[in-house]
Amino acid sequence: MKNRLFLVFGIMTFWSTCYAQVPEYLYYQFDDSTVVFNFASNPQGNQNIPVPSNLFIDTVGFQASNSLSGNTGPAAGGINSNFYPDYSKDFTVSFWYQNTMPLTTETCFYLFGDSAADFHCVATINNGTGFVTVYGRGGLSLNIALLPVASLGSMFHIVYDATPTLVGPYGSYTMYSNGFSLVGTLPITSPPFNNSSGLSIGSAPISTNAITTSPSCSEFAEDMGGNLDEFRWYDRALTAAEVGNTFLTDVTALGACTSYTNF
Repeated sequence: MKNRLFLVFGIMTFWSTCYAQVPEYLYYQFDDSTVVFNFASNPQGNQNIPVPSNLFIDTVGFQASNSLSGNTGPAAGGINSNFYPDYSKDFTVSFWYQNTMPLTTETCFYLFGDSAADFHCVATINNGTGFVTVYGRGGLSLNIALLPVASLGSMFHIVYDATPTLVGPYGSYTMYSNGFSLVGTLPITSPPFNNSSGLSIGSAPISTNAITTSPSCSEFAEDMGGNLDEFRWYDRALTAAEVGNTFLTDVTALGACTSYTNF
């Protein structure tokens, strides 16, 4: 009887652990050439999104899969998720990005965000240095260095923990590259805003405001300047251990839990 109880407990633990890795709200893998599907466990927004004409599905992506890419011209609208995040509650957004522009270029590429500039992520290249940077209300400004164009790309995580602290009364952000936090934790000192526009991925929304970066992102920031893949939006703040355990993993394999061992 004891062995059976341990077996049941082990199966339930495995099921809950592997299912917990699947993003709750958005999970885009960009494998289909014309449509973006949402593989999240509790999918939000649009479920089958046509790939807009200014973007395309490339054959270079996370773990030799396909990815989303774009032209290096003015953005004309990205993947319209029709998802409206609540930036005042815990969340994690993660994505794989490979820069395809020489670091000698001076430009700014829009990766994802909303038209109200409440929350957006860009890749900037200036004076031989490249960064992936996330900006937002409440004093949010974090960046991590881009790898050179010849690299295999990196997996980035942006984690918001709304738990108030003495130095961060409105929580804090932590940013990771390939499973490691390289820039520490940023306390948030003023309330985050909840946007009035849906999240756009891969290109700036048509109505986006100018984004203050260096170099400056214009009214219509250029398309990605690289390849974007494994876009995940969780409804919780992932722990450092969860980030480390999943940054190299296709989490659909963990989340489906359709296979088991017959003991």
